[in-house]
Amino acid sequence: MSVADNREGTGSVGAHSQTGVLVIEDQPELLRRLADGIVAEPELYLVGAVKTGAAAMVRIADVIPDVVLIDLGLPDICGIELIRRITQYARVHSKEVDVLVVTMFDDTERVMSSIYAGACGYLLKDVDMRTIVASIRQVRAGGAVISPSIARKIMAHLQGRKPGSVGALPGAHAATLTERETEVLRHISKGVSVEGVAASLQISKHTVQAHIKSIYRKLDVRSRTQAINKVFGQGVP
Repeated sequence: MSVADNREGTGSVGAHSQTGVLVIEDQPELLRRLADGIVAEPELYLVGAVKTGAAAMVRIADVIPDVVLIDLGLPDICGIELIRRITQYARVHSKEVDVLVVTMFDDTERVMSSIYAGACGYLLKDVDMRTIVASIRQVRAGGAVISPSIARKIMAHLQGRKPGSVGALPGAHAATLTERETEVLRHISKGVSVEGVAASLQISKHTVQAHIKSIYRKLDVRSRTQAINKVFGQGVP
């Protein structure tokens, strides 16, 4: 399903006085609700509403939106990887795109990975359309938005660190990793998939997975987010 935009013309949306929004959601009912909600707002216009990452990139190649509403659980590509592709594409074309995640996933790892990949907002799907519209306004004004329950989890995650452990000295643990392992972790911190890392470094997928296991073992962590924070802290190079 692809919903046409409610304004004529192609190219960058920057020439329009309204804010162009692209919706990426694989659930038809929610896709329609979000699309209808955008169309109903005079200050917004719908660039497109698509179900897959591939369809999203085709639409973005035609019109670069101001804001992207994206679900993480897409059928053809990891939503975090798609965030990275969208923000990189916009950057190459000297455009700014605000990516706002709207998803059912509330775990800290996905939240942090989405932010590292380029998202400036993270909302759960139980929010109403009024909150989503307000969030679009906020990110366009240069702010960031996050569902209160997610913010609480992130605070608990950060407060749970012990002095001198995860994140206390960003970069201090990098010395325990090989140069290639650090390179792999840097790619992962930017939201790149295992397949993407393999292609970028010209190594096999299995080699990437072996590096990740080695990183976990050396750093004594159980997730990518923990590994990223332990080596890079909040500043991912």
